[in-house]
Amino acid sequence: MTLIQRIYRAAGFSLICLLSTAAYGEICRQWKDAIRIGELEAQLEEASGIAASRQFPGRLYHINDSGDTGRFYITGMDGKDTRAVSVVGFEPQDTEALSLGP
Repeated sequence: MTLIQRIYRAAGFSLICLLSTAAYGEICRQWKDAIRIGELEAQLEEASGIAASRQFPGRLYHINDSGDTGRFYITGMDGKDTRAVSVVGFEPQDTEALSLGP
């Protein structure tokens, strides 16, 4: 099998995996007006990604866009009590998103 065939096979497998997990998502059927619940503190001057903790209710994880070091931030739902968490070996270039793993 050539290198190109291996790349196409890997890409196809990845696409199948992504499509199969998309079936678990749901469409939001009801929208409401936005409400202000807080404000991010100065350390998150260019926040580009956010994820809500599944294990700790009321906890949010954030990541800054370009220019920050290898860390992410934890806040409450109101954006207060910001704590930085450094990640060894994480050297971001232009981070745009954040998601939780299994």
